[in-house]
Amino acid sequence: MGEPLRVALPPGIGDVHWTCQKLRGLSEYTFGRPIHAYVGADPSHASVHFLKLVPFVAQAFQDKEALDAIVYKMPPNHRDQRWSTLEGCANWQGFDYILVANGHLERGERIETWLPEIPTDYTYPLLISDETKAQMQDLAGVRPTLVYMSGTGPNIGFHNGWWDVADWVDVVARLNAEGIEPVLIGAANGHDEAYRDWFVRAGGKRLKYLDLIGQTTHEQVCALVVDASVWVGLNSGTGIIAAMQGTPTVMMWSDDRYEVPGAGTVLHRNLKTSWLADEQLSTYRTLSYGSPELTPENTVKAMLEVRR
Repeated sequence: MGEPLRVALPPGIGDVHWTCQKLRGLSEYTFGRPIHAYVGADPSHASVHFLKLVPFVAQAFQDKEALDAIVYKMPPNHRDQRWSTLEGCANWQGFDYILVANGHLERGERIETWLPEIPTDYTYPLLISDETKAQMQDLAGVRPTLVYMSGTGPNIGFHNGWWDVADWVDVVARLNAEGIEPVLIGAANGHDEAYRDWFVRAGGKRLKYLDLIGQTTHEQVCALVVDASVWVGLNSGTGIIAAMQGTPTVMMWSDDRYEVPGAGTVLHRNLKTSWLADEQLSTYRTLSYGSPELTPENTVKAMLEVRR
């Protein structure tokens, strides 16, 4: 099999997934060398734990050198064209490869044109134990409706409050009217929990839902995502994994067609779908911040349309 490949990855589950779409092919391209993934994040970061569920990643590590190489030493920045080919990504700052798909996708390119030397995995299985699957079905029921509503901290840069916590109260109320008691998911990072508390104060207290924010391991939340009847929320790691796994998904995106005053992050419109195959789009819907189409009514309508 040869020596492991030292591969530096960016933090963020969605960012990591886009890299994972090429990692199996990279191992095969290098005659079966195992993948050792080094994530520029702290040891408790979700990305490190997610990579432990990916079958073709031999080991995953938190690594400060990967963070420095990706965040501070990629000249002029990660959107440079040189990071779009294997040759351009090779032998950087002590790593065999530094793989960051974000810049390529943010230019509006498709995932298969990033590292074109190797094939693209549009989907892949996750190593979730039967015990964990059964545990989460006992807790949340079969085919739960998942809501990821975080809106504080770094996530606010996508919408700048354009979609308000009151809109989430309206969404959950409409789901309750359909006989659906959703499951709230999120991380124990302070931001997701603070937004949940805001949701409760804004009217969520009177609604019916199961609150699992900050209460699940990464394997457990992935078990929920794989089994869900539908996932809804802002563009984020669990939503990207939901769409990849074929779980019906309604995702809210920053979009360069619509202006959201004060938003710090504006993404190319193609990024909403450029990492999915055509067959995955049948149960995937997007709504854009700043668009008049993004309303609680339309959000629930889209959820019911794709829900299994």
